Formats: sequence, C-alpha cells, structure tokens
Amino acid sequence: EQVAACGVIPPLVFLLTPPQKSEGATSKKGKAKPKKKKGAALPPVVDLAIQNAAGALHHLSFLESTIRLMVEARAIHPLVGLLESRNLETFRHATGVLYNIALDPDNYQELVDCRAPAYLTRPLHNRWLISKKMQEQQHSAWTQEDYELGAPYEIVQ
Repeated sequence: EQVAACGVIPPLVFLLTPPQKSEGATSKKGKAKPKKKKGAALPPVVDLAIQNAAGALHHLSFLESTIRLMVEARAIHPLVGLLESRNLETFRHATGVLYNIALDPDNYQELVDCRAPAYLTRPLHNRWLISKKMQEQQHSAWTQEDYELGAPYEIVQ
C-alpha cells in the first residue's frame, strides 16, 4: 500500500498505452503512408515496458485500495486494449488486473463502457457477491466484545 500511496499508479497507467505515430504522415512523394495494421508488433523495448507496467499493476491489484486508485486513474480502457496484445505475459497481466477490478460490483458499468469482454465484467455469480452495504451493516452490528472473542465465528467442540 505504501507503493501505491507514493503516486505510482498514474505513471504505470500512462505506460500501458504505446506511443502513437502522427496520423498525417506522408511519404517523400506526397502520398499518404498506409496506417499500421491493428495488432502490429511493437518495438521490443516498448513491448517490455508495457509488459512490466501491466505486471506491476497486476501485483498491486490484489489490494482494494489500489484497485480504487487504478479505476480513478482511468486504467480500465488501456487494460482492455492490452487484451489484443501479441505478448502473452502482457495479456495475462491485463486479464488479471481486469478480473481483480471486476470483483468489485461498483466497477461493472465502467468495465462495460470500456467494452471489456463479458467473462471479465461479471467474474462472480451475483449470489457470491456481498454488497458493501451488507458488509457495513455486519461490521456495525458487532460489538467490541465480538471482536475480542473472534466473532462472528462460533467454536464448535
């Protein structure tokens, strides 16, 4: 959590988007150059930088507080774009981050808006999700004694 508190999330999200070449480029003869095909290979250094940034975000995505920071830093859209990566590790990291983001139902609409695949927008069945409101109600109902005794679990002998 200390790493995320240092403000590392926005620069990592920035690194997820490969540099774009100018669109109005023309050849020496004045003809427009053909656009690069979608999914074309990136230079190795750029590909490695994107892979490492996605990997760092994947490792940080196991904490709820960092997931919130990633969503606020608008990481979902570039992560969805990385699902088309030719680099298997980059794809794996992007999938992992998106899965962890999707575990919070509050992020569902943002995932849908960024066109995340259906298997990542709702990774858990609705019955398995515990709403934040329900969690807050449970915690507010516990007394100090419950915490000291280890409640809400009962010890069966």
